[in-house]
Amino acid sequence: MRGKLFIGRGLSIEGKSTIGGLPLDTNDGTIAAAYSLRYLKTDIIGSHVVHIKRNVDGFIQGFTPSQITDGTLLDFTGSDSGFVSHWIDQSGNNLDVTQPNPQYQPRIVDRGSLILENGLPTLLFESSRTTSLKSTTIVSSPQPITRIVVGKQDINNFGYLIDGSATNRGVIGTKSGSFEARLFAGLAADYTGITNPFENQSIAFAVFNTLSQLYINNNSLGEVDAGSHGFDKVILGAKDSVTSTEYLDGNIQEVLVYTSDQINNKASIQEDMNNYYSIY
Repeated sequence: MRGKLFIGRGLSIEGKSTIGGLPLDTNDGTIAAAYSLRYLKTDIIGSHVVHIKRNVDGFIQGFTPSQITDGTLLDFTGSDSGFVSHWIDQSGNNLDVTQPNPQYQPRIVDRGSLILENGLPTLLFESSRTTSLKSTTIVSSPQPITRIVVGKQDINNFGYLIDGSATNRGVIGTKSGSFEARLFAGLAADYTGITNPFENQSIAFAVFNTLSQLYINNNSLGEVDAGSHGFDKVILGAKDSVTSTEYLDGNIQEVLVYTSDQINNKASIQEDMNNYYSIY
């Protein structure tokens, strides 16, 4: 299901408070990638967080969080749609996720209306258009890896919120057919009976560390053996080697990837996200 559409001007998001400052102002040095339509670090305030292509003529322009919501973006797109070509990595590691092919870019403006989830901007991924965003820079880090996604998956859609490369997978998503919650880092680990786990806007918090763990909001789904793959790249809305049935129908608002086990920081990370997105 598509998020609510915002029609008009003046939605303010940069003034919404977070707990203890912006979430990446202090960290342990293991943040590997960070994507959001809000600022996550004080020292990048004023910078663009996303590049958006105007459908009518293909022109691409960068936008700050305020410009996404204060009417600047809608003035740019007019009554047409806008698509994300470039989501900037706020971690400082330059792992931006991009999609050079306009046909496959996720949507952020739909015919003059800003796409929202729970009142805040989001990127809409559509399996009918096989949309995805991918980093091109390759890094190398073994487990433990923590992947955190604020997103929503349409009911009865098989797809992945996040993945890695073909040789270093890192799936948070659902299984084809049963739509059960799935982690995959070399081995498919499905949570039997837990279907449509992301049908509502959720914080999906996964730690891949020999025995992997998945939390949805404050609920633990338990430990599973999802394999031993590490981290080398980020793919959003698809897997590295895709077919027409393996794309996400849903939306993504924020992604954090750490090259460490962040289970001890889960409460504070989720508290900040929930304080901002009002999920639960």
